[in-house]
Amino acid sequence: MNLYLDIGNSRLKWAQGEPSGWTVQSASLAGYDPGDLFEIIWSTQVAPARLLVSSVARTEWSETLRRWARHRWSCEVEFVQSSAAAVGVRNRYRDPSLLGVDRWAALIGARRLVSGSAIVIDAGTAVTIDALNADGEFIGGVILAGLELQRESLLRGTAGISATDDRQADCLARDTASAVAAGTRYGIAGGIERVISEQTRALGTTPSILLTGGDAEGLMPLLPAGVRHVPDLVLRGVHALGEASC
Repeated sequence: MNLYLDIGNSRLKWAQGEPSGWTVQSASLAGYDPGDLFEIIWSTQVAPARLLVSSVARTEWSETLRRWARHRWSCEVEFVQSSAAAVGVRNRYRDPSLLGVDRWAALIGARRLVSGSAIVIDAGTAVTIDALNADGEFIGGVILAGLELQRESLLRGTAGISATDDRQADCLARDTASAVAAGTRYGIAGGIERVISEQTRALGTTPSILLTGGDAEGLMPLLPAGVRHVPDLVLRGVHALGEASC
């Protein structure tokens, strides 16, 4: 059975088998040596038939995974890469190879789920918002700083500021930490909504809107009705790319 990995800047997600029946698991990268984390989560894992990976983490994580999989499973890691075209999606980035592989996999995952145009939002360490037209062309997107990056920026750049991850904080916050929590959440949600509006205009049709990433659940209540939460969107793209390379 194949094993599919999505290694982000702050979390690792993985699933085995087929999207229709798999269970997605995840772990934080913070505070772990890569080899130690792999040993913790996969010490009893049977060697997969194939190990397919999307990684935007530091090179240390990818190289350690490569060595660990060879030693533990006698298995070679297959790192998916961004390209000019794959699995019915065409990449209109000026240099297709420079599109983040997680964005590319999410677009391919979206194409597997919807046949028309789509806007793909990945709310992680960074927030990416990408437009896919009805012909399967990725026509462009934007990148915003995510919740933690925005909060860290405020903490570094301002005296007397504190922050919390209070998802209940609203726009009438009565303490500084809650004001930061609300301001960053509402600010990102407002930015997403504006970009959705602009990209919808450019697409010329009403798109499906798919949301993934670690901060998706916290942002979901603030986003327009009809946004669909797909937690395993990147993994679905990795799965599709793996099928195509058989």
